[in-house]
Amino acid sequence: MKRIKLDLLLEIELGHLRAGFVSFGDIVKNLLETNPDFNVRYGESMKAGDLLPDDEVISIFEREIDKVALGGMTNINFIDGFCRSPQQIAFAADNGYLVAGDQVFIIKVDEDVCLERFMHRCKNQPARIDAELPTFHRRFRDYHKTLPELRGMFMESGCRVIEVDGNPDIAADVFPVIQKAVHKNLLEACRSVHYEPLTMAA
Repeated sequence: MKRIKLDLLLEIELGHLRAGFVSFGDIVKNLLETNPDFNVRYGESMKAGDLLPDDEVISIFEREIDKVALGGMTNINFIDGFCRSPQQIAFAADNGYLVAGDQVFIIKVDEDVCLERFMHRCKNQPARIDAELPTFHRRFRDYHKTLPELRGMFMESGCRVIEVDGNPDIAADVFPVIQKAVHKNLLEACRSVHYEPLTMAA
């Protein structure tokens, strides 16, 4: 998400693009650090590897997407970390947050590569509540267990599911694949509502 925001910064500043961003991991991390009630309710369970309950996730999402709307109408929104369960996908599809043609990126990474990146994150962010090896292994197993159902539901909703090999270098190899797909989608979106042509390189 950070790379996408930086990549699109010029187009946003020039007024060629009105984009909204919701990065769910950052939002939850901030709530754990700044909201004592939230930390009491969910801190220990998240440390153990549990995800937030669906009703709490949906409530947070609605609140954050409302903030995006208050900033003015957008012609594209980027959501990172939502939807992560069948219930969340069903909610998003039923309420118009997930529609045919939306791009959904599934980044597939081998366990050893994920673990290496996780350990690097723990070293640089030791205070993170989920910086625990058992938490990593539980979430990795749960992700692979639920992925087939989530992929199927996204496809049934008419989304364009794009599976990306996340094992190579993120900056040099992984992000350019996502970037190319995002730019193509942006060009289509901007043409459909008669915005100024984007100057981004494809």
